Amino acid sequence: MGAPHRTVRRLRLRAPDEASARHTALRLEDALRTASLHDDNGRLVLVRRLALGRLPADATAQTLALALERAVERLGASCLYGGDEAAPAADAVWFRDPLDAHAALALRLLAGKTLDAWYWPLAVPAWDRQAGVQDNLRALAFGLAVREDAPAALPQWIATLVHGGHGERLCACLRDQDLPWLWQAVGMEPPAQAVPHRPAPAAEPTLRATGYTTATDPENRARIDREVGQTAAPETARRAFVRRLCESAGRPIRHEQPRLDRPNDPGPRPDRASGLRDGPFVLKPAQAPAPGLPPDLTRRMTAEARRQHAGSRRPPDRDEERDARPAEAAPGAMSARLDLWRRPGLATTAGGLMFLVAVLNRCAYSEWWQSQADWQAQEIARKVLTLLLDRLHVDADDPARQLAARRSGQRDTPKRFIAPAAWRDGLLRGRGALRRSIAPDAGSITDPSGHLILAAWSGPSPEAAAELLRNAQPSAAAEAEMPLADRVAAAWLTACRRWLRRYAGLSLADVVRRPAYLAHTPTHIDFWFDLGQADLRLRRAGLDLDPGWVPWLGRVVSFHYEHEVTGP
Repeated sequence: MGAPHRTVRRLRLRAPDEASARHTALRLEDALRTASLHDDNGRLVLVRRLALGRLPADATAQTLALALERAVERLGASCLYGGDEAAPAADAVWFRDPLDAHAALALRLLAGKTLDAWYWPLAVPAWDRQAGVQDNLRALAFGLAVREDAPAALPQWIATLVHGGHGERLCACLRDQDLPWLWQAVGMEPPAQAVPHRPAPAAEPTLRATGYTTATDPENRARIDREVGQTAAPETARRAFVRRLCESAGRPIRHEQPRLDRPNDPGPRPDRASGLRDGPFVLKPAQAPAPGLPPDLTRRMTAEARRQHAGSRRPPDRDEERDARPAEAAPGAMSARLDLWRRPGLATTAGGLMFLVAVLNRCAYSEWWQSQADWQAQEIARKVLTLLLDRLHVDADDPARQLAARRSGQRDTPKRFIAPAAWRDGLLRGRGALRRSIAPDAGSITDPSGHLILAAWSGPSPEAAAELLRNAQPSAAAEAEMPLADRVAAAWLTACRRWLRRYAGLSLADVVRRPAYLAHTPTHIDFWFDLGQADLRLRRAGLDLDPGWVPWLGRVVSFHYEHEVTGP
């Protein structure tokens, strides 16, 4: 529901006098704010020219908004993906998001391809046509680092270059003085000391970054080892930085051009996105360089920020409805593209899954996550989502399952957990005192019902649990045998369920089980609902407001309500 940023770089108006021109320009500004231009899901769309034709002198902002919508719809038939060889001749190009544009440009730079197309300076303002490859790679890294989604975008960009065979050149382009700021931008702590590099495995053919693998897969680690460094000498700080971010990303983004002319292609579809329905000729304002940015980059990026164009947002296409048409009505390439323009995402029965973001935050998850560095690698929120989907019996192939998939591999579980103090204000159940269960080498404290863990530990009891221990009574209940991380995830889900019941009068199924369309990229998650699905109970509790950037999820989350959006 958040309004996308829309910017026109140059506006040409012909009017009988200056006052009329100014009046029309003001109404066009209003039209840009209200027009439905299909700009969501982080999509970046750049338009060279959009002609509205002759406009009535007394045209209202609503009339101009309709003219903009019609012009964008017409433009969709000729909008090409920015990586297409024919894109330089197109009047409009698109990228999945700014991350996709940065990665596509970097790969072209490293491959020595020409970058004369009109849209590259607009898509990636940090790029300097006159600078060398190394200087541009460094500038692109900082261009992503100043973005709100830098903790997700920068590791993905680095992983894409490393998996494309350019790890050595990426390390060479960075400077040691850049690293403290880059570590801060991605929200990570630099390693205490350089770690000796593992010997590289036997040489294998370089693999293209077209698949999704986890950071812990042996094949993925072998790729990182092979591309980040070939020697057994202690790695430099730059190598350690590239290696750490590459491993944290886990999944390199795809850079094969999506196919739009095969409407009945049964192949994998999440990345077969069409830009033909993503039509705003509008751009996001650049973020100001953060304090501490290297001066040579600050000057250039500040100047370029004034002319940065941002993108429209639209999700990947939906094949199911298109493929269900009768054979005699099968669309050709053009009609398939226009069809893709209008239909968002993949159908899901768990459209309200991301409403849990607000619920978790009301239960103090964000504050707990920020203060518990040991627990961050456990991705407890994703465990909570997985547990919830399992309990609601959501199909294993539902696209909502992908949002709950863990990004990192198995990590050592912390030995202690202390629930947020906010849980004791309205989320406890049962009568009597808190219950404690203490074994020789472990212990836990629950609410009187015994179902909500307030503290758990292995070894000596933590000081933070001292007050809870004073107010707890011994319990004869047996200690749960499940791993502590699973018990903590179950506790968070219990807290969410109780909060919903008390403050919103809803169950978890009421919130999550609703049809919608879902689209997600490495940096964005978007859900589309029909206007008829607007729920006052959700609105009163503030659950369907756009969360925006969610640090513990590593994505920008948005909700959209539109006409004629139907789910499964």
